[in-house]
Amino acid sequence: MRCLVLLAAALLLNGCATIWEGTSQTVQITTTPVDGAKCDVSNGRGIWTVASTPGDVLVRKDDSELKVDCITPDGRSGGAVLPASVHGVVFANIAIGGVIGMGVDFATGAAWVYPAAGPIALAPPRRPAVTVTPMAAATTTTTTTTTVAAAPTQIAALPKVPTTTTEVWGAGQVQYFKLAQQSIEDLHNKRLLTDTEYLEKMRLLSERYGPQ
Repeated sequence: MRCLVLLAAALLLNGCATIWEGTSQTVQITTTPVDGAKCDVSNGRGIWTVASTPGDVLVRKDDSELKVDCITPDGRSGGAVLPASVHGVVFANIAIGGVIGMGVDFATGAAWVYPAAGPIALAPPRRPAVTVTPMAAATTTTTTTTTVAAAPTQIAALPKVPTTTTEVWGAGQVQYFKLAQQSIEDLHNKRLLTDTEYLEKMRLLSERYGPQ
């Protein structure tokens, strides 16, 4: 009988959940479609790590949600949030009048429990961002206009205006004029032409063939 009294006192003072369930909980973490993910598990009382899934982790219970963040070496990532709920033992504690024990359960975190975590889905690894190099700005082509001096126009020399008998008729005509003049002079010297005839013939010769 005395033992029963002591047990009842212990239940009232320490809390049913604290004694029966404890302040920690083991949570199993699994991932899909692949294993081998490293997962960080956290709540208001701390952060714990599962080195490689599947794996178990012992967490301190708390009224805050339990967050799980996983990532694989090749970049697959995923996570889950496990809400905290009040353990049924706490209500049993209230039923037997253990108000003080209930306070202990909530203070230590023993009043809370996390649901079993289902497989955490991992998304495909992110592909590395493709860096698009902006195309180089269009090169402005500067057209340099080179002015080439025009070659001097070759102007054909104008024909020289003839001013003498030689330029007008050429050497042949001049030759003829001299021969004709000499013939008239010979006839006059031989008295075959009178002075009047000589002067007339020389005048006609000069007018027609003489120097202009």
